[in-house]
Formats: sequence, C-alpha cells, structure tokens
Amino acid sequence: MSTISSITREPLQSTASTQAATSAMGQAVKDLAKALRADDLETAKKAYVQVIKSAPEGASWNAGSPIAQLGRALHGGDIAAAKDVMRSAFQDFRAMRPPVVPAPPQDASTLPAKQDGALHVVA
Repeated sequence: MSTISSITREPLQSTASTQAATSAMGQAVKDLAKALRADDLETAKKAYVQVIKSAPEGASWNAGSPIAQLGRALHGGDIAAAKDVMRSAFQDFRAMRPPVVPAPPQDASTLPAKQDGALHVVA
C-alpha cells in the first residue's frame, strides 16, 4: 500500500513544483519587464538573474536565443537593446498562442430573466 501511495504522490509533487517554478519565473519576467520600462538597468539585471534561477530544471538556451541576447544586452549596459529583445520575444510568444475564439451567442431562453428589477434564473 505504501508503494502505491508513493507512486501516486510523486506526480502531484512534480506538478506542484513545476507550477511553483512557472509562477516564480512568470513573476521574474514581469519584474524584468517593469524594470526595462522604467529604464532601471540595475533592477533589470537582478530580475534577469531571477528569471534564470527560476527556470525549470534542465532548461538551457543557445547563444542566439532571446534570453541569451537579453543577458548580453543587460551585461553590456545596453537597456535599449534589452528592451528590443524583450519586445521581440513577447511578440513571438503572442504569435505562437492560439487565437481567442469568442463564445457563441446564447439562446435568449437560457439567459436569466429580469422581473420587477430583480434577477430570476429560469430553470
């Protein structure tokens, strides 16, 4: 029984740690973007370090990747280049996301009905 218990808990722990890492990395990216918008090079460098530290275990980037280019720009003190890399990376990311499809209109008979200024749900 303990074997099954440990097997079923392992994926949950991995999922939880992956979600925590994703959340930490997301916050670090937001901090980096905020520092770049404010032209705050020192804070941007610190946020970049946090992005790298919070990356998923085993993550690696080649020398031409946006994250590597961003690091070089920050290390060289070129905040304008860092902003360009960040802007380009976000544009690429947005282009990869699937388009948002609006929900189909609902039939009026399924919508809540209003009577006497009160909202009544029609079942």
